[in-house]
Formats: sequence, C-alpha cells, structure tokens
Amino acid sequence: MAAIRVAAEGAEVARAVVRAVPAAKAAALKAAVDRAAVAARVAARKAAAGRAAVAAAKATALEAVAGRAVAVAPLRAAGLAHPVAAPAVHGARVPAAAPAADAAAVAAADAAGVADSKRHFVYGLHAIGAVIERAPERLLELWMVADRDDARVRALTQRAAAIGMRVQAVSSDSLSRLVGDVTHQGVVAAVRPSKPWDEHDLMASLSGEAGADQSRERASERARGMPLILVLDGVTDPHNLGACLRTADAAGVHAVVIPKDRSATVDGVTRKVAAGAAEFVPVVTVTNLARTLDGLKSRGIWVVGTEGEADQTLYGADLKRPLALILGAEGTGMRRLTRERCDFVVRIPMGGWVESLNVSVAAGIALFEARRQRLG
Repeated sequence: MAAIRVAAEGAEVARAVVRAVPAAKAAALKAAVDRAAVAARVAARKAAAGRAAVAAAKATALEAVAGRAVAVAPLRAAGLAHPVAAPAVHGARVPAAAPAADAAAVAAADAAGVADSKRHFVYGLHAIGAVIERAPERLLELWMVADRDDARVRALTQRAAAIGMRVQAVSSDSLSRLVGDVTHQGVVAAVRPSKPWDEHDLMASLSGEAGADQSRERASERARGMPLILVLDGVTDPHNLGACLRTADAAGVHAVVIPKDRSATVDGVTRKVAAGAAEFVPVVTVTNLARTLDGLKSRGIWVVGTEGEADQTLYGADLKRPLALILGAEGTGMRRLTRERCDFVVRIPMGGWVESLNVSVAAGIALFEARRQRLG
C-alpha cells in the first residue's frame, strides 16, 4: 500500500511539473517579447533622430552650396573665384581630407563671408592698411595686381602675411570688373562690414550701452560727458562724405550723423577717400534728422550749426561742451527744420572773396577748433 501511495504522489508531482513547464515557458517568452519591444522602440527613436540629423545636415549643405553659388557669382564674373575651391575666411581653407561635417561647416562660413564681401569692398592702400592695422579680424579676402611690385605694395603684403592673410595675385582688369572704374591702386579687399548704426544705436552709445570701436582718447572724452558728433545735412557728394569721415576720425569724433534722404551713402568711393576712417567712425543714418537732434538735446548735447551769416564766429564760441556740430550742403546750407533745432550758429570768418568753403574743409576747421578748445 505504501508503494502504491508513493507512486500516486510521484505521479501527481509529475503532472504538476508538466503543467508548470508551459507556464514558465510562457512567462519567459512574454519577458523576452517585452524586452524586444522596448529595444525596438529605442531603436526606432534612434533611427528617427538619425534621419532627422541626416536631413538637417543635407539641408545645411544644400543651403551653403546655394548661398555660395549666389555669393561667388560676382567674384567668378570678375575672374577672382576658383570654380571649385572656396575663398578663404580669415585665411582658412578646407583640407582635402577634412571630415564631411567640418567641410560643410567651413563651406557655410565661406558662403556667409563672401556674401558679406559682395556688398562691402574696400580698395586703396591706405584704406586696406587701416583695416589690417585696426580690425584685422574683418578682412576676408585680399587681391592685388600681379604686375605691381614697389615698396608700398611689399609693405602691405608683409602686413597681410603677419595676420595670416594670403594675397591673391590677379589682373588689373579683374579688379576693375569687381569694383568698377575707380582708382583702386591695384589692391582690393573683401571686408566683413561692421554693424550699421541707427538713431537707437547713437542714443545707446551716449548712455554707454553700445560697444562701438573707439579710440582710448575718444572713449575718455565720452566718459567725461564730452561727446563730439558731426552732423552732415545734405552732403550728397561721396568724395566730400569720405573726406569728412577722414577728418572726423582724426578729430576724435564720436559719430557722424547723416539723413537717409538727400545724402551720399558710404560706398566704395567714400571708403577710398576716407582712407580707412569709414571702417571705424560710426556713421549713423537717420530717417528724421530733426527728431534725432531733439533726442541729442534731451541728453544734454548742444546743437551748433554753421552758416555764413551768423553773428558769432567759430573762434568766439564756447565749444568745450557736449557738442553736435552741423554742416549743411554747399550752396544751400542747413535745412529750415535743422536750423530751428540749433542752440546757436557760428560762422567761419573769411578773409577773401570766396563766400564759402568746401564742406570737408569747413568740417576740418570747425572740428579741430572744438578739439583745440578741449585740449586747452
């Protein structure tokens, strides 16, 4: 009987084991399926992210190629752009073995840099020399006629080499096609333009909020509450505007204000005549000159106009104060609304028969009288 009972118990255990095996297998299988599902979701997310990254990379590359195709077109037309190689940015080139991501990034920088330079060429030895000396980081490309070899050109080449900028030898016709029929002296540079100033930038700078490029002495004058601003009302000749900018820089002017209408713009001619000053003296273009003058007066700046019929002479006026000096167009002078904003007007005493001076000459006389009084 005992043997029969033992056999029966063994059979029951065996049946229990048989029943448990499928359940264990099912549990193990379910766990495996769950793990596989989690892994599949993770893989799907990674795959989606990878596809998005690839798409973004393709879009960036296509955008860079398209931008470069548009930007290089004028350079290629002038014979200055290699059909395959990208122009240098700060002297950098894309190595042949560079990774694709690095090449795409540099290509995008090339396209952005050349797009800027398409609108902003500087030519002439003095103008380019000033950029190299005072803002070398803005220099993108430098071209020079191949057949010119004199002391001034060699000196400029050496200065460019010192900042890592390679001079590219081209023909004079190529430079002329690039900048037009101007006296470029055989040297042209593509320069990253500085941020243009508007009325808000001017007012912010007077409050010490703007970070414009300023000489140490000019900054110290501003700190003493002695800004010197040149306002040109109706100067339409780019040669005169360039000469005024050159004089303004030499006199330590804080900014030059011009109206949006009835004024020359800072183009290649202006930059050439300014001999580099156009790259460093902020030129503030305003839509409403009278309103800008009101804003200056509200900040404690004296607005002083110049006209030939004024009772007070320039040399009898107190210019040792925060000052905005206005010069009008030759022949017509200041406009009525501009004249009405003046705190007072002065004249330059004339000793001959001529009734007026060139506006850039008058600007030099007036600005350096203000400077003389401040230094005295």
